[in-house]
Amino acid sequence: MKRLILALTFCLPLFWVSHHASGFQEPAPTEAAIPQDAPPAGEAPAEVPNDTKPTNEATPAPPTAAAPAVPPATAVPPPAPPLERVPYRVRIELVVDLGFEDSPATRQRFREELTGLLSDQVGAFWEFEFSPEGGSWLSSPSDVARRRESDFERYKDTPEDKVLILGVDGTGNETIATAREWDAATRTLGPLRSRRTSDSRDAVSCAVRVIHAAFRPLVQIEQSKEGTLTLRARSGQIPPHDESWNPLREGTIFEPFYRHLNRERRLEKVVRIPWTYVVSGAPVPEEGQAAMRTVSGLRVPISAKRRRIEAVGLAVPIQEEPTVVRLLTRPPTSKPIVGVEVVARAELFVPIVPEGEAPPPPLARLVSDRRGDVTIPYGLVPRGAPVWLFIYSGSQLLGRVPLVSGVRPREELELADDSLRLQVEGEIALLQASLVDLAAQRAVLMALVRKRAADKDFAASDALFKKIDETAKPPALLAELNTIRSPNMKLARDQRDKATEARIKKLCDDTAEIINVHFGPERIAELREEIDELKAVAADEAAGLQPRPKKERPKKTSTKTKKKAAATNEPPAEIPPSE
Repeated sequence: MKRLILALTFCLPLFWVSHHASGFQEPAPTEAAIPQDAPPAGEAPAEVPNDTKPTNEATPAPPTAAAPAVPPATAVPPPAPPLERVPYRVRIELVVDLGFEDSPATRQRFREELTGLLSDQVGAFWEFEFSPEGGSWLSSPSDVARRRESDFERYKDTPEDKVLILGVDGTGNETIATAREWDAATRTLGPLRSRRTSDSRDAVSCAVRVIHAAFRPLVQIEQSKEGTLTLRARSGQIPPHDESWNPLREGTIFEPFYRHLNRERRLEKVVRIPWTYVVSGAPVPEEGQAAMRTVSGLRVPISAKRRRIEAVGLAVPIQEEPTVVRLLTRPPTSKPIVGVEVVARAELFVPIVPEGEAPPPPLARLVSDRRGDVTIPYGLVPRGAPVWLFIYSGSQLLGRVPLVSGVRPREELELADDSLRLQVEGEIALLQASLVDLAAQRAVLMALVRKRAADKDFAASDALFKKIDETAKPPALLAELNTIRSPNMKLARDQRDKATEARIKKLCDDTAEIINVHFGPERIAELREEIDELKAVAADEAAGLQPRPKKERPKKTSTKTKKKAAATNEPPAEIPPSE
């Protein structure tokens, strides 16, 4: 008995510990185990009616609602890497003709050497692949120069960022490598690049050099809340093995583009921002970013960030060739602008020089030909720096734009149609010439009036006065001026040319001031007053009376002096009478 008590004393605590350690709990009574009509605790159960016979069968449990199905956990896609860590995906369409050495084996060896040398230079900066042997859509090396942007429509929905077409021609005395690059982000085709070598052993290196020359790095232009602009280089945090392939170097020039996206973030169209360049500042290699400055002929070249518009920049490859700029009027006329002067300067604003020194002369003075073309020579400024072009029609500035010579062989610059202003200036010049003649005639008549009055021939002076009144009346001259002003001002408003409208208004206002000053009634009134005094003196002399003292008349101030005094809120100083 004692042994049984000791065993129970020892085993019961162990059972209790294992029972609670296993997390076991008493099952809670379910609704099926508790009858709905069960009496509350502490009350006696209700009596069962006589017609109800208890049975030993278990009462079936009420049906329970099915648990909702749990959807399987969907895999969350990893976040996209930043632009600076994304390498370029490049496809190179290669066609090779090695001349008398051409064979499948030599072409294969050329491909292998080209792949190895290019990999040694770009490293992980590029992920490139060549078109298979005989699988390129180029027919020959000379076919590279004939391709257009429409030939690259096949790559719009492919993952490639860049497509390079490369042709290597070794059929002559030298090997010529030509290449062009198509950019998927801007859907633009770069200029043709070529390199030559007379050593066939240098053919692979020549092909790599032309690929490097045709490559145009891509940057994204981002604007902060404060308004500062920053360049983010594609693959900027993946340094290439060769430093010359670095996409973001200080002083690199980019052409900006707007990428318009739809709601699905698919590209709809690309618009190049005209006459605008983005210049990179000192980059931060660890971040693949750099500050930037904008050189543009537009007032607001790069606007604030929008939801479905991206601003990107593409590096501009420069060739040592001149650029032909064609000057045209704005649509719908698009007429060539002939005979205007184009002044090339290195700065936008002429630097201020000390008094007595002449400002620096312009780099060049050019004139547009009958087609409106102006050839801007290469080398006016250091390589890669923009030159500023000022276009003048007479003394009127039509526009000023920057240009990096050698980027494109031809450019078109649309300017306001200056023919209306020139027409008005011609009509005003004719009117002013007639005013000069009338003013001279009037001065001669007024001098004759004074001469006749001094000779006391007042009948002749009165007859001359009538001639003065009949000629050069201000209302008639102003009416003639309005026939020039009104229709041309309306035409300028219809064309929405505010500059021409302002110029016409200024020309007509200046001419109206000339009419009022030289043909106004003030001078005639002064002359009449002089003649009346001479008549009074002659009458006193005839009557034997003492001659009256001559009145002193202060000279009137000019209209320019009045305007200047009104601007400074000071009364115009009167000129003292001459003795």
